[in-house]
Amino acid sequence: MNADFRDAISPVSILSTQNRMKEAQIFRKPVRVTITINHATYSELEQRSSEQGRSLSNLAAFLLEASLQGPSR
Repeated sequence: MNADFRDAISPVSILSTQNRMKEAQIFRKPVRVTITINHATYSELEQRSSEQGRSLSNLAAFLLEASLQGPSR
């Protein structure tokens, strides 16, 4: 095995690669998704977002994130 190849896959280089991947995950920009919901759900979300003075998109993102951080995790 070539010494250069061994250096390229050393434990130190693997750890630094993993650290760079973790840093990249922290600073990822938001991703846009599209979902289909029934009209009643849309109306309720629209009303609640209006009452809270926020966009429907912001409310939906907040509710999804909160549900993923709930007690079931």
